[in-house]
Amino acid sequence: MDEIKTLDEFIRKHDKIEKPGKHLLFYRGHGEPIEEILPILFRKPSRKKEEHLFFKNAIKEHPNLFCDDKTTLEKLVRMQHYGIPTRLLDITQNPLVALYFACCDKDNKKDGEVVVFSKMSRQIKFYDSDAVSILSNLCKLAGKSKDFDTKLKTKDFNNQNNIGKLLHAIKEEKPYFVNIIDPKDMKSCFFVYAKKNNDRIKAQNGLFIIYGIDSDINKDIFNRLVIDKDSKKEILKQLEKINITNQTLFPELESTANYLKNKYGGKG
Repeated sequence: MDEIKTLDEFIRKHDKIEKPGKHLLFYRGHGEPIEEILPILFRKPSRKKEEHLFFKNAIKEHPNLFCDDKTTLEKLVRMQHYGIPTRLLDITQNPLVALYFACCDKDNKKDGEVVVFSKMSRQIKFYDSDAVSILSNLCKLAGKSKDFDTKLKTKDFNNQNNIGKLLHAIKEEKPYFVNIIDPKDMKSCFFVYAKKNNDRIKAQNGLFIIYGIDSDINKDIFNRLVIDKDSKKEILKQLEKINITNQTLFPELESTANYLKNKYGGKG
């Protein structure tokens, strides 16, 4: 695969991608090629085991940050915003945003990549989806409480000992939830339109993939665009001309300050 060296070349190659009918395309940029695409939570076994502690301690230490969040998904999105490991993976609907993230580590001596995902529009979930609530609330279960056998048929699956704990967590936000969980949902990855309740999601045209138990996102990868390692710095300059920068994608004051220091005052 030929490496992309300019913004124009990226746009041309992107525009040649022919998506299947009724599918939407989504994107994620990496500073180097990644074979297995996982949320930060799943990149180390020890993190996955302590998921409930990440969740509970974040709320314990900063309850005021989460007081307006009505659902577990909203809490997870806020945690993701602050860098706490979650089962969410950030993606975007804007290919140029993904290109920025593939190039922003311009000193990395490896090719970058933009991963293109394809998903049927009717399969994309919204923030109030019951299936999304199921996966979101897995974060409240400790260690072995998440050891569900997803190969069982629906009735047998729902008779497992720990299902009651998960149902209790779901019903805290959805009292009407029926006491039946589809095991297929538990091992799925769902593309989710979350509420755009912070400026970063808006600026990055962002949404999320939420991972279940032993989920695999590879089946939804439609294409990979490779970015030449020696062209990252120049592509960032080209993106800056169309106002795609660290400052615009991370509109918090701290990011603006860093951008201005690097632009006008040098590093340090």
